[in-house]
Amino acid sequence: MLQWRDVEPAEGRYDFSQIDRMLADLEGRGLSTTIQINGNRKPDWLFQKVPYVKERLSHQVASRQGTLMYWHDTHRDAYCVTLRALGDHLSRSTHRETILGLRMNFNAFGTEHTSVPAEYRSPEAYGSLCETESLNPSNENTATSLRTAR
Repeated sequence: MLQWRDVEPAEGRYDFSQIDRMLADLEGRGLSTTIQINGNRKPDWLFQKVPYVKERLSHQVASRQGTLMYWHDTHRDAYCVTLRALGDHLSRSTHRETILGLRMNFNAFGTEHTSVPAEYRSPEAYGSLCETESLNPSNENTATSLRTAR
């Protein structure tokens, strides 16, 4: 298991070398594995693009900056791009036969939580990066109209 922060230290720059070394080692020993890119520690660059609060809204949040607004469309899109990059990388791996499967976060948003405390449901709680027309963070499937202010 690796952290998202470790495999994408800069936006669009991926480092899958730890996965490659692990797969080569396991293949050499005749073993198979699952792979998981965990979202407990988000990339630092994401905190410049997605609103967040300094509080950790779940015991699973391990980023020192706090909790990102994980339902924000920029967060969702970044997570999906990372998963595509991982899939592309693994499809070209000479060790891909070692992979039994991929373990994913709770859902496509990479959420650590299933709800947001009432005091953090308002975009204002996340500071000046947010503009909103409507928001319902308690509904995981809601597409938000939040935008990162430029």
